[in-house]
Amino acid sequence: MTHAKLNVNVRTLIGNDARKLRRSGLIPAVIYGKTLDENINIEIPYNQFVKLYSQVGRTSVVEIIAGDEKKAIPTLVQSVSLNPVTDLVAHVDFLAVNLKQKTIAHVPLEFINESPMVKSDGAVVSFTINEIEVEAFPDKLPDKIQVNLEALDNMDAVIHISDLATSTDFEIINDAEEVVASLTVAKEEVEEEVAEVVVEGEGEGETVEPKTEE
Repeated sequence: MTHAKLNVNVRTLIGNDARKLRRSGLIPAVIYGKTLDENINIEIPYNQFVKLYSQVGRTSVVEIIAGDEKKAIPTLVQSVSLNPVTDLVAHVDFLAVNLKQKTIAHVPLEFINESPMVKSDGAVVSFTINEIEVEAFPDKLPDKIQVNLEALDNMDAVIHISDLATSTDFEIINDAEEVVASLTVAKEEVEEEVAEVVVEGEGEGETVEPKTEE
């Protein structure tokens, strides 16, 4: 299988000094994992990583050649940290993997179609999770798993992990009973119901006048 490739420089600036990298258009990153003797600190041109990540996500193998190393390191993007103010990529963790051993990765869920209750009853779909944990050989990890919202065909319907499509290529780690999506009543309808209760209750009961001292 053909993998994405990434040539990077070994990083010497660490800790607070990593800010200098970001100012020069580089992203500080690290490669770690059981297949390595020690972690490898690297730096990646910002635009290069953004383009790569849009193509591979967190479930496709990326072969990294760091510095003067001749041998490529097969990795997965383990996590991407964003600057809370600018929302730009601030740091990346790569997990070194053995292509002949299974690994666990976070796979995004893709919600397709629409619940018929949204149009007919004005219901709102409530999403509990947007990714799941999957175990597979690195080259067999799915890039996404689809969730068909048409299954939510009544207000009591719930989509669980056990309802997701399975494959011999991977195993879903999440609890089978974990809820993925369900239906709730639209907020406007709830507010209308509360308003009706208040109106119906007006004028009921006795009014107690405050006592005054003579």
